[in-house]
Amino acid sequence: MIEFGEKLKQLREEKGMTQQSLAGLLYVTRQAVSRWECGARYPDLLTTKKIAKILDATIDELVSGEKLKENIEKEPVLTQKNENVIQIVMYTVIAATNILMLFFTIFAYFDAYIQFSDPGFTILGVSADLERIVTLFVALAGIYFSAKDKMTARVTGSIMCVPYIFEIIGLFAFIAYFCRPDLSGELVKSSWVFGLVIPILISIYILLFFFQKERRLPYWIIVLICLYSIGLQVRFVVNQLISIYTYGLADPVFVFITAIVSTTSTVLMACLLGYQAYKWDEKKKIAIDKRSVD
Repeated sequence: MIEFGEKLKQLREEKGMTQQSLAGLLYVTRQAVSRWECGARYPDLLTTKKIAKILDATIDELVSGEKLKENIEKEPVLTQKNENVIQIVMYTVIAATNILMLFFTIFAYFDAYIQFSDPGFTILGVSADLERIVTLFVALAGIYFSAKDKMTARVTGSIMCVPYIFEIIGLFAFIAYFCRPDLSGELVKSSWVFGLVIPILISIYILLFFFQKERRLPYWIIVLICLYSIGLQVRFVVNQLISIYTYGLADPVFVFITAIVSTTSTVLMACLLGYQAYKWDEKKKIAIDKRSVD
């Protein structure tokens, strides 16, 4: 089978195009086209589609299924510039909301110390702060790799599974706080499912989904994971609202704002995960279908 570079050069010359003219239509440099033709580099999937359209060819004619699979695994999950910009913006908002939540926490500790000479540290509060710090670093990593165009499937999976892994911190904090004689043991037992089993299963599935090579794992499970995460946050906000009106909290506005800010981070993370997984699933489908044809 003719290599991609040779086929690209052949089709380009048949069209009477120079490397410079093709580069101009693709909004890349002539050197990029030259590297593709000599086999030193390969274009991403989106650019390959554009090349096929310009040269009146198909992706099947340009690249083999094995090479397409290899290219897809090396390129970012979101290859379009506008998609990558949106991804950076979403990670930035996620980072900002977690910084804001940490600021709210520091303010609450300081206010409690001023009023009662006790910052009111609890193991539940500290574990929540640790989860926010982890999510903050996850978002910063997402910004960095997105800006460098290195947000490949493996990097994406590794980053997006981390917040779920660190939910386990909340489980052990919960057990340590409620594991007392005056509190129900059933509450602690049920927390194992939601605090340990589910986060571990979700983390493993996200990794497998983005690391998969020879097959496509069901995308709808990722959708369920996203809906599950959003559902938990919606329930959290509802419970906060109920607490505000039922127990007459001292500062209901502050409680409500913190709940909304916290929810924004989780919802954005879930939506981003869902879209990243959708784009990766599309690429895997193209690669697998092409290999089956070959």
